[in-house]
Amino acid sequence: MVTLFWILCFVTLFTWRVTPPYRSVHRHGRNAFFIAFILWLVGLISQSIESPELAHPGRSIVLLMLLGLGAQLFYLWRNLKYTKWLVPGGMLLMAWLLQPRGLPHLDPRGELLVEITGQEGFQELKDKLGFNLASIRPAFQLKDAESELSHYYKVNLRFLPGQTVQSLSRRLNNSSSIAWVDQNEYYSFFKPQAGHSEIIPKANWSNDPLLPRQWHLDQQQIGSLQASLAGTKPARPARLFILDTGVDSKHEDLKAHYTSWRQSDEQDDQGHGTHCAGTAAAVTNNGLGGASLDPGPEFFTVTSIKVLNFYGGGTQQTIVQGMIDAADQGASVVSMSLGGRSSDEKQKLYAQAVQYVNQKGGIVVVAAGNDGGPATKVTPANVPGVITVTAIQSDLTKPPFANTLENITYGLAAPGVDVLAPIPHNKYATYSGTSMATPQVAGVIALMKSLDSGLTTDEAFHLLQETGLAVVQTGQNGTVIQPNKAIDRLIRTNGATQ
Repeated sequence: MVTLFWILCFVTLFTWRVTPPYRSVHRHGRNAFFIAFILWLVGLISQSIESPELAHPGRSIVLLMLLGLGAQLFYLWRNLKYTKWLVPGGMLLMAWLLQPRGLPHLDPRGELLVEITGQEGFQELKDKLGFNLASIRPAFQLKDAESELSHYYKVNLRFLPGQTVQSLSRRLNNSSSIAWVDQNEYYSFFKPQAGHSEIIPKANWSNDPLLPRQWHLDQQQIGSLQASLAGTKPARPARLFILDTGVDSKHEDLKAHYTSWRQSDEQDDQGHGTHCAGTAAAVTNNGLGGASLDPGPEFFTVTSIKVLNFYGGGTQQTIVQGMIDAADQGASVVSMSLGGRSSDEKQKLYAQAVQYVNQKGGIVVVAAGNDGGPATKVTPANVPGVITVTAIQSDLTKPPFANTLENITYGLAAPGVDVLAPIPHNKYATYSGTSMATPQVAGVIALMKSLDSGLTTDEAFHLLQETGLAVVQTGQNGTVIQPNKAIDRLIRTNGATQ
């Protein structure tokens, strides 16, 4: 909406300034411009509250001033040859140059994440940076003060001429009291890809009208799974946390399975987080939308932690903080359909965050990525201790976009092409990507945790691997999960109450 209001400012200002003052269009254009300008400012303020580092009001206002000047010149020079083309063309070029077109590489409010050892490390960090240091503050808020994550700080730099993030990082790495330095980069969700799977009509095992379009539920025999759990009593409800762009908690096909934690996380500007949550936990047999593998809130509920902003991006610090928050809130499973390029430094931070979740009884499930290459080049897909998920299509082969799982310790596959699920405002959409496969695995593990709350990452993986479906590309993809078989074995092994 902010972009729409800015475009309205652009159009109405140009209209106002290029028309003679005696015409009614001049007056209406002026009034419309000020209304659009106020609406744009209100929208900009609301976005700035969420992600102030991404707001560029000064740049946009300068652009509007230049637009006004250009429009005035157009009016004065309107009878000159080529003016009607050169002035508008010049203004469009200026708009393209000045408008922000994506996420910054680093968080401007904290470009570095630093792990220090002891109080002397804090002081040495300040001394090493000197005038380059704008601020330093703890990177994470967590309940467990003994965790290694409590030793991390977010550093906001003030650059002097000739200095870069790389040169300042090298300076810090030469300190014996500073254990680790990495850039606080932006990551994003894995954007839906083009894909096509054959849609086969399904058995009518629920009254959800969109069920015939959910081939992935048929492939996993979710109807049989729901029926087999009809008389089963879970040990205790599990909690699945979706770390993404937020979740529309009021969605007609989600709200009965949603557990609220923080209201600011219950708005989804992108739709990606809501789709992931609905894939795992849409309400079945309610006569609305589609179905899912979640039998009901007595087995598991879904909760949102918004780690990605309205541009679909979040820094390493915000993502790891989301993992910490989920663990501190008692997450049984953490599902993350996001990531970025890998490095050893990033693996260290995420490995510590995964360990924090594990120590509090949670299991972390992440997407393999949509680059069409090896998942070992993507973080957190390559982090030790996570279950990494790639996608298959209806013929049980890997779609071209899905990353492969060679050299991934815990790798599984699930349907990830043409997956229909809720999106915000009581709507539904079909997306393709490893992002869509991941919440299916996370949902199955949440269901397993409801029956056996002590289940570990290793136990959950091996149960799904051993009961999964081996396919031609199993070496690349891992086995394809078969929830019905996995739950049946778990019930027989544990003797769950019927």
